[in-house]
Amino acid sequence: MTKDEDDVQIEISRVEPSSARMCAGCGRSGDRHAFMRVVLDDNGSLVVDLQRSSFGRGANLHVDPTCIKRALRGGFARAFRSEIVTTMSAFREMGQLAVERRLRGLLVSAWRKRVLAVGADAVRDLSAHGGAIRAVVANDAGSIAQERFVLEMVTNGAVLVAFRRGELGALLGRPEVSVCATSDVGIAQELDRLHALQMSFSSLSSQNESA
Repeated sequence: MTKDEDDVQIEISRVEPSSARMCAGCGRSGDRHAFMRVVLDDNGSLVVDLQRSSFGRGANLHVDPTCIKRALRGGFARAFRSEIVTTMSAFREMGQLAVERRLRGLLVSAWRKRVLAVGADAVRDLSAHGGAIRAVVANDAGSIAQERFVLEMVTNGAVLVAFRRGELGALLGRPEVSVCATSDVGIAQELDRLHALQMSFSSLSSQNESA
């Protein structure tokens, strides 16, 4: 690399924003992908911004009960320089709804791109061809949830349980859908992230309110 090229690289490094973020709960820093983003809307309410697309001042947070408790007890107030009034249960519900909204958009996008297998037969065939796949199974999937190909994906942590059959069907243009899956790498990675978020939000019980 020439000296001129070195100078260009130095200038780029000066203007490119750092990807490092700090948790509003524990104060530890890390890459932004390790955090979820929370913003304060015009009404002064917290909003979980899973796509990191909302405008306004944001705070970053580990999806961990301890970090969330600390953030709710003062970390958010310091980050936003404003009084924040909410509860653990309200934050949990908001997070779960944010995951569902993001999941709806992701499934519709995958369906339109023709990278989503819909229905037990299609998912079974996709699974039989091997490779890493990720599936979404309806809460009321019934006997399909006990089939071997689904249980194997559950064991591998490759299943996200969400919605009812009618809700999945409405998203994907069918009366009912019990299971759908994809082997698309980008969509599978996002499903993994949503699965982790879903599990973390679900772990926030009412016991965390006063702990």
